[in-house]
Amino acid sequence: MNIPNEEDWLNWPAGADRPLDLDEEFARRRFAGKSFEEALELFKTTNVISCWEDVSSMPPVPFRYYMLVFKAYVLAVVETDKSSAPDAARSFLDLVEQKLKTEIDWIAPIMNDLLPAIEFVAMNQEKYEADRDINGDFRDQLARI
Repeated sequence: MNIPNEEDWLNWPAGADRPLDLDEEFARRRFAGKSFEEALELFKTTNVISCWEDVSSMPPVPFRYYMLVFKAYVLAVVETDKSSAPDAARSFLDLVEQKLKTEIDWIAPIMNDLLPAIEFVAMNQEKYEADRDINGDFRDQLARI
């Protein structure tokens, strides 16, 4: 998958004449043109909830590209940053579930890539130190997904 280009960011849903909303514009300023590695570094050095908000606000092509970065981050964070792990796990699963409900065409092309990570997170909630009383049971979320 190639880094999303300017057209990928601006030419949706029907054309470039639709102005970006503030969330889309902020996501574009922060992520546009970033390689996989650069975006992964951004996840590592920025609050994961902020990155989650950005990815959730992206147009379809950038969303798919940077969602795969999010997947890589959520799989790595369990070993590298225990303080961010619960938020990373919960927000990753929440975004998958949200997109399946609201924009299934956006996420469907990458679901085969995401599913192993979704299952890993859901079945390893303890490794993410994501308290079930606060975050719910990730296995229930996996069943909904």
